[in-house]
Amino acid sequence: MAEGETVRLSPVQRQTAKFLSRSLAETAQVTIFGEIDVTAMIALRQRMKSDGAAPSVTHFIIAALARTLRRHPQFNAAFDGTSLTLQPQVDLGFAVSLSNGDLVSPVLHGVGRMGLAQIGQSARALAEKAQSGLLELADLKGAGFTFSSVGTTATAKFATPVVPIPQVAILAAMAIREQAVIRDGRVEIAPVLPVSLSFDHRALNGAAANDFLQTLADVLSEPETFESPVEGMGGET
Repeated sequence: MAEGETVRLSPVQRQTAKFLSRSLAETAQVTIFGEIDVTAMIALRQRMKSDGAAPSVTHFIIAALARTLRRHPQFNAAFDGTSLTLQPQVDLGFAVSLSNGDLVSPVLHGVGRMGLAQIGQSARALAEKAQSGLLELADLKGAGFTFSSVGTTATAKFATPVVPIPQVAILAAMAIREQAVIRDGRVEIAPVLPVSLSFDHRALNGAAANDFLQTLADVLSEPETFESPVEGMGGET
């Protein structure tokens, strides 16, 4: 871009701008921040990489979110200003940044019925459709919760993602960084994932949001369970 140049936003960017402005105007958004020790997740991913291709960090987080949302169904919901409608399954939107600067959020429908490998395959397929401009309307509708992987460098630490109404919450994750943690009274260096959870305070409160992040941290400490789906014929497993 040259100095003084006027750059018109793309149709997607203009629509996104209107949507985000409406979300901020009509909701009471609050963001809480957390740091999650992901030592177990990184170790498992390294072992999987040594055996061949491994799911990305994003795919691990999506699997963890599917489990967390099953335990906190009020976060997997739509809010109309007076009523909270809990979703029957976990349909999770995830942000994909396109080469032209647009940002879209295709939806992994029924992600709770997928193991980690299928999550990786399905998410990659949707991301490729997005990059190729081949997403259909059905690929973009129906999310009960959205995840955005914001960080690509260790410089940015936290974000304040905007809740995509009528959803009630969105999680952003930054780049994993090495930092000091306390274990059994000792200082150790561990991979830490900074996360930001924005929620509509009209529908949810801070105590529920704190519990949600704690469950997410607990789930990410047991990534070996991600190979099996969390939803089945009887619901949560």
